[in-house]
Amino acid sequence: MGFVVIAEPDEVNAARIKTILDSLDKDFSYALVGSAEAAIQLVEQNTTDVFIADMQMPVIKGTELFSMIEMMSPETIRIVMTDGARIADTVAFMNECRTFKIIIKPCRVADDLMAPIRAAFRYKEQLERAAGQEQEQETAYSMTEQAYLEHRRMWLMRASNNKRAQDVLAELMKVNLSFSDMKQNERNASDAGMSGLYPNTSTAFRAGLASLRPQPRGLRHSAINRNSRNILN
Repeated sequence: MGFVVIAEPDEVNAARIKTILDSLDKDFSYALVGSAEAAIQLVEQNTTDVFIADMQMPVIKGTELFSMIEMMSPETIRIVMTDGARIADTVAFMNECRTFKIIIKPCRVADDLMAPIRAAFRYKEQLERAAGQEQEQETAYSMTEQAYLEHRRMWLMRASNNKRAQDVLAELMKVNLSFSDMKQNERNASDAGMSGLYPNTSTAFRAGLASLRPQPRGLRHSAINRNSRNILN
């Protein structure tokens, strides 16, 4: 249930306000006081949804009172009361104190009082809804940002793993190339034959040794026949 504080120093109008409010079914409670000091104390001690006060208060100026209420409770919707002869001054007052509505005194019918109060409650609900939606948007943005950061962390982790895998593959390729070089060196040494075992012998001698290697049968007879002809000649 909402709570309304009304500060009205005029006893006649205060009695009229009390009669109107007490005769209606309403979804808020109210406190009616005759001084600015009492109104300030009520706002300090209670969560106040709507604050209503006369533009001209004794002891404390109306501008000072509304400014104090705004500083004490920024969420409170403020309504100024004035008589019809001071409308021009009231507009300037509203611009200075940022009040929501005007109530023209005296309140002759219930709607003169209740219409601005109901409008103030609706406006406050709109502000609270907007604040809630803004909070939800901030929460959603925060969750989206967290999801992005988590996705980025996972991507960096995968990239790091891929880099390590590439480094391992590069090392394996180096080892494989070294092994291939070793095999090639072995093949080269094998092709060199006896030259590797007798590095100081002459080329002719090494060729002779090479001729002693096992050869296929046909080739072997051809070599023997050539040697025999050479000897006979």
